Amino acid sequence: MERLRMGVLGTSGHYELRVATPLKSSSLVEPYAIASRNKEKAQAFAKKWDFSAVYGSYEELLADPKVDFVYAPLPNHLHLPNIKKAADAGKPILCEKPLGLNAKEAVEAAEYCEKKGVPLMEGFMYRFHPQWRRAKELVKCGEIGTVRTTSGLFSYDLKDGGNIRNIAAAGGGAILDIGCYTVSSARLLMGAEPKRVIGTFIWDPVFKTDILGSAILDFGGGRTSTFSLGTQLYPYQRVTAVGTGGYLSIKVPFNMFGDVP
Repeated sequence: MERLRMGVLGTSGHYELRVATPLKSSSLVEPYAIASRNKEKAQAFAKKWDFSAVYGSYEELLADPKVDFVYAPLPNHLHLPNIKKAADAGKPILCEKPLGLNAKEAVEAAEYCEKKGVPLMEGFMYRFHPQWRRAKELVKCGEIGTVRTTSGLFSYDLKDGGNIRNIAAAGGGAILDIGCYTVSSARLLMGAEPKRVIGTFIWDPVFKTDILGSAILDFGGGRTSTFSLGTQLYPYQRVTAVGTGGYLSIKVPFNMFGDVP
């Protein structure tokens, strides 16, 4: 079977850490084209990860007719403009989370691609992990009864001001980087959308990004989810769902440790 040729926008560290190696054994997708605004950087990346085509701009990659779809692991503030460019080129897009800097941008991205007739997907990889498929299966079949509440915690410790996650203008901060996981997982387990949200957040005085936050999601009918997240805390993650007939807990829900199979 001929594999889909993927074009990647940007020489992303996330791609190197979590995408490149699994793709080597994929029967569905091949890394075909890489683009960077620094072509020398793109050439070195292509040599390391076996890309056939190298481009010095995102626009050049999008103009390549051999590219079947685009993967965009770009900084958050570059998601919306490049989603639009890919849609204009007629390329289906897998964009890293979050789709935009806020709800307005996410809606705009979705509506723009729908208008162009181009598929768009947000890159929440955790939803395809076997442990999450099993968790959803257990909830759906009623193994833990009706889910009444969920809780999530996700944190890491990063105080480097040069890191994109600590740059406010680039869409840094806890809620966009990891809070989107705690919200997404609550929606997945509840099988619904929250009707209202209450939250409290603390900002770093230098970075101007949110570094610690907690929230309550009210799903109506007495069903709630709570979560906390932080970017200057000891690294930790956990998701728990409690129902009328039992509970389930996922010890490593989002970023699996490198030495754990």
